Amino acid sequence: MTSSFSPTQAFRFAGSAALALWMSSSVLLAQNAQSSDKKQISLESIWTGSYFAKRVQGFTAMRDPNSYAAFDPESDGSAIRRYSFKGGTSQEVLFDASQHPELGAPEDFSFSPDEEGLLLLTDIRPIYRHSFTAKTYVFHRPDKSLHLLDEEPVRNAVFSPTEDKIAFAKSNNLYIKDLKTDRVHALSSDGLQNEIINGTPDWVYEEEFSYDRAFEWSKDGKFLAWVRFDEREVPEFSMDVYGQGLYPKPELFKYPKAGEANSAVSLHLAETSTYSARTIDLSAYDFEYLPRIYWSESGELMVLVLNRLQNKMQLLSIDPASGRSSVALSWSDPAYLELPAAMMFLKDGRILTSAEVDGMNRLVLYSREGRRPEVFGTEFGELDEFYGMDPKGERVYYSAAAGEIHRRVVLETRLKDGKTRVLSAYQGWNQAVFNSDFSVVQLVSERADSPPETSLWEV
Repeated sequence: MTSSFSPTQAFRFAGSAALALWMSSSVLLAQNAQSSDKKQISLESIWTGSYFAKRVQGFTAMRDPNSYAAFDPESDGSAIRRYSFKGGTSQEVLFDASQHPELGAPEDFSFSPDEEGLLLLTDIRPIYRHSFTAKTYVFHRPDKSLHLLDEEPVRNAVFSPTEDKIAFAKSNNLYIKDLKTDRVHALSSDGLQNEIINGTPDWVYEEEFSYDRAFEWSKDGKFLAWVRFDEREVPEFSMDVYGQGLYPKPELFKYPKAGEANSAVSLHLAETSTYSARTIDLSAYDFEYLPRIYWSESGELMVLVLNRLQNKMQLLSIDPASGRSSVALSWSDPAYLELPAAMMFLKDGRILTSAEVDGMNRLVLYSREGRRPEVFGTEFGELDEFYGMDPKGERVYYSAAAGEIHRRVVLETRLKDGKTRVLSAYQGWNQAVFNSDFSVVQLVSERADSPPETSLWEV
């Protein structure tokens, strides 16, 4: 059974600045159309974004379901504030760069689990499609102290679940910084450009598997698992890079064309109490790729492995203490398998993921033994994005195709009976961002004949 939202459930978008921006995106094209016969179009105006539709600024949902964090648009991005969803009013200043001139204006940020710590990123420099390095600072909100995480730019800095450590990658090696002692511990030392990479994926994984961080903390913070990429047998590619100079400079990187050798991958695990690392033996399994790492609620290390033809995939369960492993789930297809768009491990041992059912990628709930799968959203098309599950474990949220190929709807499904509700009230391609308990959703709807429309709803 399917039901849909009523427009009366919508409320005013938080923040007058955001609302004004949404309104301006609706009239921008109309204004351009009216003045198109008066204003000459130039290459500069095209490439600098003069004709792009404006969008509402993004936000980071906070633990308090009534709050979100965002850069203050009135401070030129130098301040990060906590706002109320319903009123759109500023509740407090989380960080003010004017008080810390050594940092400058942060370009991005993320919270520690308790939200007392902030990772502030500056001088972000792209590498490939998803990856980048950044000068990274650690800000402690209670005493307003600010410290540089490392003297060099780093990649993928992430707080531990215990909030007293930060893992990061640098120069093809993986590190943990203990915030209590201010010491940095190297988990690997063999990283070398175009040879060995620890904790960050090679070009193939980033491009083909949309994967830019190859390490994960365990739920209790006692372990850190990562993938090591040995690129030494991968052929090298040379590409001329045109910058500001008169002549291009050659960029050399490992790039396997069809049929050539891929990186040899291995799985590694460190105990964060001693920082000792070991290799997990996966020689019993026949695979070429290791594109995902997870941790279950019960503390098992879960990894996806995939063969070279990408038509056989297994989810392996590994005991981090002993290293013993077994197959939790497996899939095969005569042609090709997509990586799961969803992967959640429920406290009762069931696994919520996506799998191909009757030719469509669907949201599927397996028993712990991998039997009796329940399939959700069958009245719609392919599963597109998975957003998560409410804190009570009763409802899941995702988007799927609906009718025409250019239409996506945002959905809520109740696990106990499969009842599905459509949350997106507009036609076109809909995407969603939820607050921490999935009681509020920001919907962005895009169509070919109009600018994006953004609205905020109570779920």
